[in-house]
Amino acid sequence: MAAENSQMLKLAGGMAVGATALMMASTLKQSLKASARREASSSFEYHLAVHCPQISSCSTWQLVKLPKVANVKELHQATCAALGKDVETFQDFNFYPVERKTVDGACVKLGPQLKEIGCLDLLLVALPPDHLQVVQLIFAPEVPQPAEVPQGPKAFNVCGMCLPLVGTSHQFKGPYAIPEYNFAQNVFPPTGKYPYGSTVRSYDGRKQDVWEFGTTVFHEDTQYTETMTADANIVQELIARTSDFPKLWNRDVEVGLQDFTANGLFTSSEKSEDWKTGHSLLPRGFNQIKVKAFAPQILAKTRSFVGEWSKFEAGHLVEDVNEWLTAMTADAVVSCSMGMDMRNVERLGSKQAPHKFVETFRFGLGVSIGSITAQSEYGLKRFLPFFDAEGRLQAKYQETKKEMQRQVEDLVEATRRGELGENSIIAAMLKDADPDGKRVRYGALYGHVVNLMIAGHETTAATLGFTL
Repeated sequence: MAAENSQMLKLAGGMAVGATALMMASTLKQSLKASARREASSSFEYHLAVHCPQISSCSTWQLVKLPKVANVKELHQATCAALGKDVETFQDFNFYPVERKTVDGACVKLGPQLKEIGCLDLLLVALPPDHLQVVQLIFAPEVPQPAEVPQGPKAFNVCGMCLPLVGTSHQFKGPYAIPEYNFAQNVFPPTGKYPYGSTVRSYDGRKQDVWEFGTTVFHEDTQYTETMTADANIVQELIARTSDFPKLWNRDVEVGLQDFTANGLFTSSEKSEDWKTGHSLLPRGFNQIKVKAFAPQILAKTRSFVGEWSKFEAGHLVEDVNEWLTAMTADAVVSCSMGMDMRNVERLGSKQAPHKFVETFRFGLGVSIGSITAQSEYGLKRFLPFFDAEGRLQAKYQETKKEMQRQVEDLVEATRRGELGENSIIAAMLKDADPDGKRVRYGALYGHVVNLMIAGHETTAATLGFTL
């Protein structure tokens, strides 16, 4: 009996410890979320959503930004400016904070008249963790009834019907080979009449893993939607507040791409030391003087391109135009940044295979972003017993990655010996140092070189193809 009682006590004790641990974990998570939301707010200004019943429609909220060193009088002036109204006309108006229990819930209470700007900090702290760090204020001559307060500012619209399993990814379908062009045509048409608004949320039908970024805790919506905008004002604000919106490379598809591209300038988060050094040094290779110096190489490759097309007979239909444009831009980018002419344009004209550097790059990039799969490589063979299509694809991918690393290492060593590109980007990365004396880490050169290929020739070729 004593033994049974002892076992029961141990079991009860274990359950109590487990329950306590769960409660502590839940409390810690809530605390982290609350802390993250407060840290996400601007450190130097308040962001306020102001509604004025006397002049606004029933649901209009106006964003007002106010420096934290300002006072209530300056808030009054900023609000009138945002509303486009005369200050004297609204001199008897006051501000009343809105309290809600849920994000989209009705107003349950209006706080007392705002008399000190410092009270806004208390209102921010009181906001639930799942609320944006924006204080809602009613601007009126006297406090209205809670029922008269409209619903709060809405999140951006989802860009169309959200279908099971695919979400809004149907917006990427259309006549163009490049999905993003179809999205732009469907969601942000050139007429300027945007069917879902100038800023929208897109959802591809599945939950996306978002990897850690320091101590930042992300809102749950981050795992489901991405925000797209055609609003120049929003872009301007993002640029002005870059410290509040750090460059992140932490979604699952981005992390998969990074397996091939490594920690390059474009495929890493800005917390990376390699990104910081590259961000300081690489732009020097593309300043006005350097770009002008690249003109002869670009012109020579353009002439080669025109020369190859001139060999076609009149009326000839050029097939694979994008292939030609990619060959030209790849040659130009590698010539300028690495000091080597791969002669892909000439190879294409004589029906030869592209340079091995390009073949290796395309296969590795294709597997890492999912455009090359076991299905596209092996077709029905993938169903054969013991064929192991996925294993074969991964083995080929790993060998491709090693080959790419060997080729980049050869380019770097040839540049170091003075055999290639004295004025190339690789030479600059080997020689230059940032203001703190840091140089590009030797192990990071591969990532930066591969990133130059992605950002340089693929995007330029796509733009030229779209223009044609």
